[in-house]
Amino acid sequence: MSDTGRHRRTQYHARANEVFFWGLLVSSLFTIGAQNAQPEKNLHTIEQQLKEKQTEFQQITQREKNLLAELNTIDQQLQTYQQQLQKHQENLKQKTSELKILEKNLAQLQNTSQHKKTLLVKRLRAIYKMGKLGYLTPLLAIASYDNMQQQVKYLQLISEQDRQLLADVEQDRQNILFQKKALEQQKQDIAQTQKQIQQEQAKIEEQKIQKDKLLKAIQKDKTQYTQMIAKLETTREELEQLIKNIEDRPSVPSSRAIPAKPGKEVTLPENPEEIIEAYGKYFRSNKTKLLWPVQGKILTTFGNINIPGTKTYTHYKGVDIQAPKGTPFYAVFQGKVKYAAWFKGYGNLIILDHGGNYYTLYAHADVIMVKAGEQVKTRQLLGKVGDTDSVKGAHLYFEVRANGKPEDPQQWLAKLR
Repeated sequence: MSDTGRHRRTQYHARANEVFFWGLLVSSLFTIGAQNAQPEKNLHTIEQQLKEKQTEFQQITQREKNLLAELNTIDQQLQTYQQQLQKHQENLKQKTSELKILEKNLAQLQNTSQHKKTLLVKRLRAIYKMGKLGYLTPLLAIASYDNMQQQVKYLQLISEQDRQLLADVEQDRQNILFQKKALEQQKQDIAQTQKQIQQEQAKIEEQKIQKDKLLKAIQKDKTQYTQMIAKLETTREELEQLIKNIEDRPSVPSSRAIPAKPGKEVTLPENPEEIIEAYGKYFRSNKTKLLWPVQGKILTTFGNINIPGTKTYTHYKGVDIQAPKGTPFYAVFQGKVKYAAWFKGYGNLIILDHGGNYYTLYAHADVIMVKAGEQVKTRQLLGKVGDTDSVKGAHLYFEVRANGKPEDPQQWLAKLR
């Protein structure tokens, strides 16, 4: 769970507890006012109701925590399966390449062996034509001793070549058998790797289905939770009005910041290179100039935001940009990768250090394409949009921090049209 999510959840739960208390208190006031004759009995009843509501609230809270924990586990398993799938696919590619080399070598070996066999057949035919005496036949026709010695040496050379030719043909036969076995084994390995790929793909699909079910369950609980909070808010308002009448003093309305309206479309220019050339040397000198990290639709903006269906507000530290899964996102400015890995609440997270205590965060990525310690350039591809450890679907969470404190990203990014 991100700092934002944890902060929002803490405020959300604290607010809900407060609302439960006020709701039960107003009911107790009405009950006591109507039944002054039995104060102890009414107090006991109120205490019982309080315990029941607190138990129900804790059950809902625990249910949500359990679902989010399961969702986090599924996201990590899904990432592991995808990494295994990638390894199997790379292995398949390598084995397929090796298979082609084996087939080529086997073809060359067979051609060479066939040529040697042809030569051997010719030599056997020649020896056969010499008759039973074989190599001695030419010697018997020589009258001179010197000529005979020379002919003997020549025939010895031919004989040695014939023996070597026979040995080569036999060795080639053995090599061909070995290459064929290796070829068959390689085909079996490829078939096994393809089977493993299919199994990993099936696991990934199964995890996606399970994740979808959990998301729907969380959304259903959230809806019920929101409706319950809204009803208790009404009760709280009634109690505030009652206290006002009893104490005869005006109520002081709490001041709340008006939340920024999401829904704007983020579009990237056709000539980003020209805009980048006009950037200042340092991050701080490019306020209101930086290009957005991804193209999409703004879901949530920086600042105080209202929890749907309630009068509860919480502070959001970044901006959510909705984009299809797999959409590339980029570094808004040059810097060094300080973190590039999974982080609970953020999913696949990238943190860039731009110097001068300025940082940018990119969360919920499907794929990370940089490594910690790497220097990146402005508008360098960092990864692809995903929904890792998120209940909002595919989107990019983007945050700007100065001296450890979050700042409104829209004060740094180029103004939307």
